[in-house]
Amino acid sequence: MNKILFINACARPDSRTLELAKFVISTLPGQREYVDLYNLKILPLDKNGLGIREKASCLNNFSDDVFKLAKQFSQADTIVIAAPYWDMMFPAVLKTYLENLGVDLNKIRTNVVKMLGETKPPAVSSAVPVQET
Repeated sequence: MNKILFINACARPDSRTLELAKFVISTLPGQREYVDLYNLKILPLDKNGLGIREKASCLNNFSDDVFKLAKQFSQADTIVIAAPYWDMMFPAVLKTYLENLGVDLNKIRTNVVKMLGETKPPAVSSAVPVQET
């Protein structure tokens, strides 16, 4: 079954970008997982977090919580990101989320595939942001 990861980076519940993304999601078949970045309360990586991530990554030990979001991201077959485009930039909370994913996703996908007993890592899709006016 297709795993769909829906990442909401819209601050306003009445966001037009969010409504468009919800429509897109409704047309996609598969199991949906929803991440609301404003409720996630993630922080930018600091020196300590980077050190933990780098050490564990070098040891191929992805069991630490610092990899939780990256694992979730790497296990999705389809990724939909709802992010309004403000002041020539996407929301800072999305940048922080992406920063927290900033490990070698191929390494994580390979380890997830080994854990699941599959032979091939899933592909990572990309999307074009929708400008909110």
